[in-house]
This record gives sequence, C-alpha cells and structure tokens, in this order.
Amino acid sequence: MNKYITLENKIYEAKPVLMLQKVNDEILPTNRKSGSGADKNQFFIQSEFYDNLKTFFPNVIKDREEKETGRNKPVVKNYFDISSIANDISIINKEIERHYPDEDKLNLNELVEKMKDLSKSQNLNSTFYIESEIANAQNGIAFKNWKTEFKQIIKELLLPTTQIKVYLFNMGEEISAFWQFNQEYIHHNRDNIVSSKPEKLIQRIFYGAPGTGKSHKVNEKIKGKESRTERVTFHPEYDYSSFVGGYKPAMDGDNIKYEFVPQAFTNIYINAWNDLENDYYLVIEEINRGNCAEIFGDIFQLLDRSNDYKITPSKELKEYLKTKLSGNENIDENKLLLPPNLNILATMNTSDQSLFPMDSAFKRRWDWEYIPINYSENTEENTSAKFVVELIEDESFNWLDFIKNINKLIKSNDNLGMDKCLGNYFIKPDIDENTISLKSFINKAIFYLWNDVFKDEMEDESIFKNKTSYEDFFPIDEKGVERVKEILKILKPDNESSEE
Repeated sequence: MNKYITLENKIYEAKPVLMLQKVNDEILPTNRKSGSGADKNQFFIQSEFYDNLKTFFPNVIKDREEKETGRNKPVVKNYFDISSIANDISIINKEIERHYPDEDKLNLNELVEKMKDLSKSQNLNSTFYIESEIANAQNGIAFKNWKTEFKQIIKELLLPTTQIKVYLFNMGEEISAFWQFNQEYIHHNRDNIVSSKPEKLIQRIFYGAPGTGKSHKVNEKIKGKESRTERVTFHPEYDYSSFVGGYKPAMDGDNIKYEFVPQAFTNIYINAWNDLENDYYLVIEEINRGNCAEIFGDIFQLLDRSNDYKITPSKELKEYLKTKLSGNENIDENKLLLPPNLNILATMNTSDQSLFPMDSAFKRRWDWEYIPINYSENTEENTSAKFVVELIEDESFNWLDFIKNINKLIKSNDNLGMDKCLGNYFIKPDIDENTISLKSFINKAIFYLWNDVFKDEMEDESIFKNKTSYEDFFPIDEKGVERVKEILKILKPDNESSEE
C-alpha cells in the first residue's frame, strides 16, 4: 500500500520497503547490545517488499535472483525529520537510565546542532539526509555502507525496542528514502481497562487539498454511529472553554448563578466512559484552522494513547465529572484519561496549514491519512467524473478535465505545489446532480484560483493573462463566459458540447 509523506513542506507518494519491530543486536551501539556480536550497520529489506523495491531498483532485485553480490550498488539519500528525532531524545534517555545506567545520556542540544548543521549544509530546513547504498548481500538486500554521519547521529538513537519504517520515493530524478522511528515502549503497569483497549481505535487526521472528500471519508467511518458522535469545527475564535466547557451564567429563579456548562469533549468523554461496550467518536473538522495548543490545553497529553497519560482536571471540571462518573469503577473521576473506546477523527486542508501551525509533538500523536485527488474516469468509483460546468445553455466542459489541467499547472510551479490543487468536490453540482452552474464555478473555483493560488504569481505562470482581475468576470452573463473560455484555451481541456 502506498503512503504519502511530507518532506520540506512537499508531499511525495512513497512505497514501504522496510518495517522493523525491533533492532537487531549487531546494529545497536556497543553498550546496548545483549550479546557480543559484530558491529554492523546493515538494515535488511524484508522479502515481502521486494516488489516495491523492484519499482525503484530492478537491477538490485536481479542481483538477488542471480545470487550476485556487489554488482549494483545504487546510492540513496536517506531523509530524517529533525523535530521527530528531537522529541524522541527524552524517551531514549529514560530507557538509557533504566536499562543502561553505565552509559551517558544523549545530549539533546548537541545532537540537534549536529542535525541542524548537516541540514543547513544540504540547503534543507527541517530534515537532513545521510547517504547509503542499497545492494544485494549474502543474507539479503540491505541499506549498507552508510556515510559517517550515520554512526554519529542515527546509531545513537537505536534501542532494541525501536520500531523503524522506511519508504522509497522519487524526488525529481533522484530515488530517496524516508525513515520513521517509533520510540514508544511497552509499559508493564497498565490499568486493566486500558490494557484491553481495542486494536481498531482510530486517532487520525485526514488531510489533503481542498475538495478531496476528507469529510466524506469521516462520514463513512461514523455511518450508523451518529448518535455516539460529537462533531465540532475549529476556527480562530475557538478556545478551550468552547471545546471542554466552562462556567456560564444561568438563572436560578430570580437569581443569577454560575454553573459549569460542558462542551463537545466533556460530553463525549463522559458518554464513552459510561458505555464501554460501544465505540464513540469525536470529529474535528478543519483542525488546523484553530489554535490547537490553546484549544486542547493540558488535554494534549492525553492524546499519547500508548503511554496512558492521566492528568488532573481543573477544579470546575473535576466537580462536574464527579456528578457524572460517580460509581464508575473503570475511571478515577479525579483524573482525566481518554476512554479506550473513544475514537478521534479530524480533517485538515493542506492549503490552510499556515493558519495555526501544529508543533511536531502534537502531530506525532496522530495517525495521518492523505486523501489524494481522484483522476479516474471510471464514474462508478469517481462520481466527479460525471460533472460538467455549464457555460451557456448548449455548451459545457468536463470538470474532471479542468482539474486535471489546472492541477498539472499548479504542481509544476515550485511556489505552489500539491497543497493548492483543486479537489474533485471543490464544487458540487447545483443545477442538477451532475451539472455545475457558471455562477458557482466563477464564485468558487475562479475566485479561489485568483485569490489563493495565482494572485502573487508572474503572469507567464498564471492562467490570468493581460492583467485580468477577478472583477473582470462580472457581470457573469456578459463577461464571465468570455473570461472562462480564455482560461480554457490556456489549459486546453476537452470542451464538450451537449444538448440540454
């Protein structure tokens, strides 16, 4: 299954080639070895990923089939995310303190400076790469013969319980690899109720260009469970009290009193703990349009479901929870712990990601699923392939052809990229089930392209020629058709005539 990865604010389609649940003894730093084996830096690719590897390095697979070693040794750039590694240092140091007391702890500042210096020398910002070979060896195909930075940085991070995922992708004409580490550990002292939490628990952000169907994906997940769902939309004015609750004035006869009024999070939290037999869902639309740090507050810690964090709620929230969870033996009402049956689903438009940037510690507590634009012309699997935009009564053009061409232009511009592309359902038909009116097209698609995509671009890289402004499309009946046709000529989509 392909994966979409984000590297230096660009999205790449990648294929998995390595999934390790633990690190082999020979790869570990000397002090962390359980035996006295050799010190090697080879990561062997599992055979089930050979088909994926063949897409990128067919000659290496051929070497394996013909039992040739060292014949083909392509060099790849292995990319690592600086913030993810930095956030793992404290976890690694706790393990060093617990299991390797004779070893010095990692120096966070020193390691970060090494990574930042390396990144800067490679003209990067948030990542760095270390070169290695991918070659067939006697025991299999492996990432091997690493540059010296591997031992200085990456090897220091490895523990027996480190999980590693590696993906290959094309970066222009180069084949590169992206490495992800999971430094979470098995904790032996867990509450009985939490240790039985379902494996299908979902805590995921669905992200992609506007109009790709992210909310539709969420709706598919909660279908039939709407009565056990709370749904909110984040926005710049949304805050902790809007999400969790707070004191508000209420009438008590002729007197005004203040009482705690719960909001979406508290409601779903209580309902889930009081009904552990059923799954509950908290849906957050447009999660990056709100200030997540302010909205979640200390609840942020609870999102790390693997470590079973408990926090002490505020006095007013604690008092309210006692009235609702009293007698529930599964949870201490004096503490907050996310219910094991509470799923949290969120959506995010990548084109809006700069509104309130999420820090890496918040991001890593979620699973991420990219919702790509569907260019299939099969109308059974892609209903937007039926959509047409009506220019005049007997003339229209295909919506899917339009987004194919406009997105190709957008992606070719290094200043824009995939985040600014138009999704399949950016506009929905408003004349009949498959026909989009010219008014809707200009007011939504054209306005977005003019205001959010091409407004600051040079005219030779824009669809708006001869100093065309958005105002030039109005009145729509008089000027809109002419201006849209000018854009269609630039994009050269397949126009179609239809009898109405």
